[in-house]
Amino acid sequence: MAYTIIQPILGAQPIAETSTTKKHPLGTVVNATDETLGEGTFIYAKASAAVLQYDCVWVKGATQFAAKITDTLAKTPGDVAFAQIAFAADDYGWFQRNGSPTVRCKPGTDQNTALYVNASAGTLSTATLSNQVLGVVAVTSVTTTVGAVQCRASFPTVMRAASLTQI
Repeated sequence: MAYTIIQPILGAQPIAETSTTKKHPLGTVVNATDETLGEGTFIYAKASAAVLQYDCVWVKGATQFAAKITDTLAKTPGDVAFAQIAFAADDYGWFQRNGSPTVRCKPGTDQNTALYVNASAGTLSTATLSNQVLGVVAVTSVTTTVGAVQCRASFPTVMRAASLTQI
């Protein structure tokens, strides 16, 4: 991945780097481009705990802290995004919200199927019907182990199956 920020920002932190110091206001959104993957949109946030590369995260609306997505977190206001690099706890960096992110998914995830939050924090699946992640679809599939799946995302949100209301 070699995303480059499109709009000029003085002293911009590169998309593919984390930092232990805050370099932009939390919640800053930028567009970036990659020769292979095209254009993407990224949000600047602080990892509240370690995040693996390609984890699905929940960027909490009030704090702009990113945590691996879980059923519990998905009940509070926030944005769904994807870590394209690994983060240590308290690192600052960019999480992808739009474009062609790579996402960690459970075995049995097929292409062109709905993706859901599941019991494995940060990993999506096609196996449960609790919290659907709208606005993201797998372009490739995972067969036997948890793996990275190429997806297409358009500012994903969570739809709670129990109430069928968008969060």
